[in-house]
Amino acid sequence: MLHLFLAKANSQTWSQKAYFPGQARYSAVGFSIGNKGYIGLGSNSLLTEFNDFWEWDQATNTWTQIADFPGTARVGAVGFSIDKKGYVATGDTSNSLWEWNGDTTSQNYNTWTRKADFPGIVWRTFAVGFSIGKKGYVGIGNYQSDFWEWDGDTASPTYNTWSRKADFGGGPRGWATGFSIGTKGYIGTGTDGSYFKNDFWEWDGDTSSPTYDTWTRKADMPEGARSNDVSFSIGNKGYIGLGADSNGFYTLHDFWEWNPLSNTWLKKTDYMGTSIARVVGFSINNKGYIGTGANANYNGTKDFWEYCDTLCNVGTNEMQNSKSINVYPNPFVNELYILTPFPQGNTIEAALFDVQGHCVYKKTYNSVTNTYVLYLQELRSGIYILRLSNNKESVYNKVLKGI
Repeated sequence: MLHLFLAKANSQTWSQKAYFPGQARYSAVGFSIGNKGYIGLGSNSLLTEFNDFWEWDQATNTWTQIADFPGTARVGAVGFSIDKKGYVATGDTSNSLWEWNGDTTSQNYNTWTRKADFPGIVWRTFAVGFSIGKKGYVGIGNYQSDFWEWDGDTASPTYNTWSRKADFGGGPRGWATGFSIGTKGYIGTGTDGSYFKNDFWEWDGDTSSPTYDTWTRKADMPEGARSNDVSFSIGNKGYIGLGADSNGFYTLHDFWEWNPLSNTWLKKTDYMGTSIARVVGFSINNKGYIGTGANANYNGTKDFWEYCDTLCNVGTNEMQNSKSINVYPNPFVNELYILTPFPQGNTIEAALFDVQGHCVYKKTYNSVTNTYVLYLQELRSGIYILRLSNNKESVYNKVLKGI
């Protein structure tokens, strides 16, 4: 029965969303917080650089302008998010790091605050940035190979400081792309100034791991080298596509999924819009988004598209039978509470399956209450199917484990 649910949801589609309302641009920057996505900065074909910033609401498919970026206008910056804060770092005019407060309950909501500057030795354009837990990571760019960690944990004694980590395993690089999955970071493609690349590398960010702070080369991205491509992660999968081909032409529209469990690439449905490069990419819940960018004529665009893959058409509470299974919080981090629909006195089995249908957790309870707790600290972040069963029937729900 579980496989029926998975098969029904296993579709992949591109759909165009509301156009970005600012001026057409490329080499912009973005990040996501909760159910909102953010795009700003960048340049147009006249090389005018911008400092405006915009918020997109997934629920309403509408854009709203937020506070302008207070630093110098720039291209080639990196963005990432930690909790309810968004961050913009580096770029062609400064190595500054700025924090945007996305907490609507805060008196400082929609304000920018400058944090410690990125300590790399040159102003860094077209670097790679992502976050793991409460840490931000910025590295490579400008044909450099250094890689840095920024402490975004306000409770930490080293809050708002940078520490250098192991240099990128692929050597000096620019115009590459990257993302994170769980406690791992990934960087691939780009150029060293002489050749375009298709190599792909994993950085271990798990401080308890014997391979912490080391780079491991993974399967190369298929079908040739590229640069200026875009990426994001959904659950426990990474996605890379578009960009400039090995001749430097912005003509690519292919899209690929990387599976860290099998270290394999799978070609997905080609991007449906105009082939573009220098694009912003991020994910919200279990959907991916790309926006703006330069087309084959090197003109900026206002396009904004949504990518839907495994399980994305299934809402959080839709995988249910006639009986209701309630879970909270969802997404969860370490503990997942279950309110069972079955009467007391039954033996209850709770099982979790990953999106490939593999059982990753199972436990049996002698029912003396209607509420149970699953302790899932060791589980990878991603999308799972929860099955709750007694000796007569099973009910299902989709759950999401965050970082």
